[in-house]
Amino acid sequence: MLVMAAAVSDFRPRTVHAHKVKKGDAEQAVALERTDDILKGLDAHAPAGLIRVGFAAETRDLEAHARAKRAAKRLDLMVANDVTEPGAGFASETNRVLLIDADGKEQTLSTRPKHEVADAILDRIVGLLPPLSRSA
Repeated sequence: MLVMAAAVSDFRPRTVHAHKVKKGDAEQAVALERTDDILKGLDAHAPAGLIRVGFAAETRDLEAHARAKRAAKRLDLMVANDVTEPGAGFASETNRVLLIDADGKEQTLSTRPKHEVADAILDRIVGLLPPLSRSA
């Protein structure tokens, strides 16, 4: 299985300077360009049977955005959360997430400590793994 828990960055500065830019020389705006989507790019290199899990931190239209990302990246499971929701997101000890699998089934995990969210996500991933073959 491959669990990609966070995006590196969606954008980077278009221009990289060799030295520190001094205040007097600084531009008023920083132009950005898109970065490559690492998880989406792994699709062509993924071995058969690899269970791929991604995360989506959203601020609006949680389900629609999470479903679109899951489909575009061809993930087996998308874990999405609304980071504007109280008790969820980055600066909280708790989280509330929506799980969406490749069959479109969804499961909402109610607000709970993050370690319990992680346990529930791992349980869901284990459920996606094929049964172990037994030799006689």
